[in-house]
Amino acid sequence: MVKHAKGVITDPSDITARPETVELGTNELLGTDPAHLGPAVDCLFAGQRKQCSAPPLWDIQTGARIVAHLERLLT
Repeated sequence: MVKHAKGVITDPSDITARPETVELGTNELLGTDPAHLGPAVDCLFAGQRKQCSAPPLWDIQTGARIVAHLERLLT
């Protein structure tokens, strides 16, 4: 649903507001003041995105790593 989105607006209890993603810049917390949303969206659509990087090990290989670890534990 969000794969090709420029941005996603969620409440802070959503899984996308994980502290590590905020630290790495892939998410931004705007606080509780609705007035902060407009300027943030304006920056996003103007191409003024923050530099960011994906959290370590957040890739499509998680399942394979889990299986490999379980195999090592069980052999």
